[in-house]
Amino acid sequence: MIKFKEFIAEKVTRDQIKDIEKFADKLFAKVNVDIDLRSKHFYDRLNDPRNGKEISSAEIIRIFKNLFKKHGKKIGGMDPDLQGVVTELNSNNNIPFLIKYDSKNDEIDFIAKTFMKKKNFKPSASDKHLKV
Repeated sequence: MIKFKEFIAEKVTRDQIKDIEKFADKLFAKVNVDIDLRSKHFYDRLNDPRNGKEISSAEIIRIFKNLFKKHGKKIGGMDPDLQGVVTELNSNNNIPFLIKYDSKNDEIDFIAKTFMKKKNFKPSASDKHLKV
């Protein structure tokens, strides 16, 4: 049964995700990286009640601003097929990602696989861990 609090909670919409992706794309274009937030799993987990407090568009934008500031150049130079996790330390937000090379557009694709709010999340040893 859905609780009333969950029912009235404001969720991030697909249109908002498109706008966030456009913002992040403009930011990361400086290092030849395309941000991809369109996976169904990312969207579903973003609005998942297991995250506790609702995630806002502003929160996601803040993560990508901080990610660019701290790791933008590093992401632009990452090897294709690398997997990793972005962890926002002050909020316990985690975004597992995949790096792919897009030969059609000659750029690096940063593909957000999912989203989770989890304290002390430990990525696997082979994953790149980017803390913001």
